[in-house]
Amino acid sequence: MKKEIVYKILFLTVLFSLVVVNVWAMYNSGSQTRSTSYASAVGTNTINTINTVFANEVLNDSLQAYNECGYTPLLAIIDPKPLVLLSRVTSGVVQLYVTHGDDAADRIVFPKCGLIKGNVFESISEGKTYYGVNAIDWTGKKLVTLSACNSAGSDTVAALDSIAAAICQSGCEMTVGWYTKIPALTGRTWLERYHDKLEDGSTVEEAATYANRGLIFFLEDPQYSNKNCRVFYHGNSSTSITINSRNNQVINDNLVKKFDNNSKLFDKSDLENCMKGLDSKFDLDDYYIVESEGLYACNVDTNVDEKVEGYVDIYFKKGDYITNSAYTVVLNKNDKIKEIYDYTKNNELQKNVNNRDENYFKVNDKMIKEYLEAAKLNHKNEVVINESILFQYDIINDKRFVVVSLTFDENAEENYKVYKYDV
Repeated sequence: MKKEIVYKILFLTVLFSLVVVNVWAMYNSGSQTRSTSYASAVGTNTINTINTVFANEVLNDSLQAYNECGYTPLLAIIDPKPLVLLSRVTSGVVQLYVTHGDDAADRIVFPKCGLIKGNVFESISEGKTYYGVNAIDWTGKKLVTLSACNSAGSDTVAALDSIAAAICQSGCEMTVGWYTKIPALTGRTWLERYHDKLEDGSTVEEAATYANRGLIFFLEDPQYSNKNCRVFYHGNSSTSITINSRNNQVINDNLVKKFDNNSKLFDKSDLENCMKGLDSKFDLDDYYIVESEGLYACNVDTNVDEKVEGYVDIYFKKGDYITNSAYTVVLNKNDKIKEIYDYTKNNELQKNVNNRDENYFKVNDKMIKEYLEAAKLNHKNEVVINESILFQYDIINDKRFVVVSLTFDENAEENYKVYKYDV
């Protein structure tokens, strides 16, 4: 009887092993060079306007891209416990973090833990466990992307004093971070484009420029931009993370104009003249302009931080509403006009907009007051030091909405909040 039980257990063990092997083979059937290198993605659902479902989608999209690049994806983690965060830091060869940063540019923060610039391996601050990135050996890590405000510097913190720089200085091949606050609403759009380009074998810098040249809609406070990012690297910024060779290059088909190196220095009058070459009726007064300082690349070995390119996004206005019919103008490092991308919507959609009653696109003082007050009701005990309200119209989906951005003083639990309301 005991022998029969033993034989049954052995049989089941062998059967289970065969199933596992077959599942592994199916998963790897399309890739003969499947890597044992891991990819990790960690996020939070505490960012305003972001919920758990949305956060998981952002992380899983990136993990799918890393999988296509040849990495084995680890389970996406939302709001990790300290030891789980540490496990992702040590395991992932490529890593993504979507969470909060701070004005000091020295940390990224989750509800229970975070990473901080410093040589102390583990510390406790305000009830959170922090791991010092300078105390961790990042050798062998290819890319760490910190989608967090001020992760790559700020107005008062130099690039090389940031947490993104510290991770690269501690052995990681490349890091990407932001040197301003970044809008939560458009982060997913940026990361999708960035990972699409990484997936086709492009370099990290090429992926960042491709993401920056795309149309970013759902605008927040114009002083914050997804396009104000910085790549840190050793020796050469032209590095790809792709293990599997791929030939399907992602191309931006919206490019409509390229200028030679003799183009005039950018200013608004030059911009209008350039745009009239595409549209003879172009009038700058009909558009909402967002200027972004743009992409920088910083060599942590030589301490040289150079601008790669800047951006001017030109959004068509209909009445008091900003629309997603837009152009993106790319500037070179000397602020000369380099390229123009056309994201204006097709004639049929434009015709539908023009056929609308003009009152549909009007905003009055009462509306502004009501939406600002609705947002501030969530912060009765906090001091608002800056507010922004932008009424926007999605031409494709025929939908109006308003985005309210609030900035608070240093005593507030969070420095910045965003609210989106349908109109």
